[in-house]
Amino acid sequence: MSRGEPTTAHRRFIRGLPLPLCPRLPPSDERTRREHGENTESGIGALLDTERGRVIVSRMIELGDEDLHTRLRNFEDPFVERKAGSDINDCLKTAVAFANSLPIDAPGVLFVPVSDKGTIQPGQDLEKLQRTISERINRAYPPIKYLQKILGSGSDQFLAGIIWGSAARPHFAGPSYVRDGAETKIASEKQFEELIATRQSKVYEILRWKGRAVSLIRFQVSRGVRRGGAPIEARVEDCNQFFVALRLASGDLISEPTERVTINYDHRADRLLIEAEMFV
Repeated sequence: MSRGEPTTAHRRFIRGLPLPLCPRLPPSDERTRREHGENTESGIGALLDTERGRVIVSRMIELGDEDLHTRLRNFEDPFVERKAGSDINDCLKTAVAFANSLPIDAPGVLFVPVSDKGTIQPGQDLEKLQRTISERINRAYPPIKYLQKILGSGSDQFLAGIIWGSAARPHFAGPSYVRDGAETKIASEKQFEELIATRQSKVYEILRWKGRAVSLIRFQVSRGVRRGGAPIEARVEDCNQFFVALRLASGDLISEPTERVTINYDHRADRLLIEAEMFV
């Protein structure tokens, strides 16, 4: 397999896309890849998560310069947006829409300053446009991973902003806020995830008991037979759409998959009853 040919994993991402949209791997601009911390040997993107101060390695589909030039001239579609230099007020909205709507790790491109017909507008300050677009996209919450490139030459230079479909969706055009005592603060990543999780009624009800005592029955399920003992006391430490974290009276912290947890009410103890199934 040549370096420019997509792997089987990447074909899964782009299956069903029109042929002109199929990207090559890896991009030809080695200097840009190094500047943005990408692994030039393997073609695996390595982007910096500035909020957590770590490097995230992913299999995001990458676009080379030739791919971007092809998309520039094609009709607009769900993967392409063009904006004039005077019309970048909605670039944040476009970036959020790409991150929320595209297949995860599939790239969308925002071209600036380019007309709807693909004509490049001359005489634009591309570095200033690049800074402005960065400032606006950085307002998204959770943060959106994106890459900007200046392509072309002379009066035919243009800016291509690449935004990938995000596994951290949904994204919003601004942060979420919570109250912390008498102050209003930007929600942390953990608080934001809790807010999203509360859309699920089971998660919402368990989180209402966070930090409080509940009753817990852990059932063992074997060959279709469900066995459990008397309820024990536990304290809810955390809950999201994936797991419920509980602190036992012994001090041990345990977690149960949310999908295997049902809730009821322990009228004798006057508190929530959590029933968790363990398959043996």
